[in-house]
Amino acid sequence: MLVTAMSLAESSSTPRNHLAHWMWGGCKQRPDLLALADPDLMKELDLRLHVFSEANGMVDCDGWDPEYLDPDFVLAYSLGDLNRAHRDLIAANEALNLVGSYLFADGVNPRRQKDPDGKIHMLARLNESPSFRTAKARTDAALQKHPPDPYAPLRSRWSR
Repeated sequence: MLVTAMSLAESSSTPRNHLAHWMWGGCKQRPDLLALADPDLMKELDLRLHVFSEANGMVDCDGWDPEYLDPDFVLAYSLGDLNRAHRDLIAANEALNLVGSYLFADGVNPRRQKDPDGKIHMLARLNESPSFRTAKARTDAALQKHPPDPYAPLRSRWSR
């Protein structure tokens, strides 16, 4: 359950990281898209421009040519992509909160009168989430393909 929730959170964090850390731009041909450029590429372009400017005696260079950007390092997000990313982040947050409540239920849950441990309701809410069910199917398939080795921590301790 925790592995599934963490998988859901990890997969939803990629668009969030792009929005938070990549450079924003636009596109004349597609004004409906938000262009996000890899910051590592932008640093490299700035360095190349600086070296080129100094080598050619160009003192007053005001920036790189946007036509030069390699499309392999620029992502385009539509409004639908942003809405989907927002929905996925909300679903991941809810799943992590529910898993945390499930794992660390402390008896203060107001539903305890109806359900002695409150965990049945938390599991039901997790299973109602299409995002969680999809992530669980993905996680289950990965675990079947590559089952974890329960003795790995012990082996590393014994090998010292």
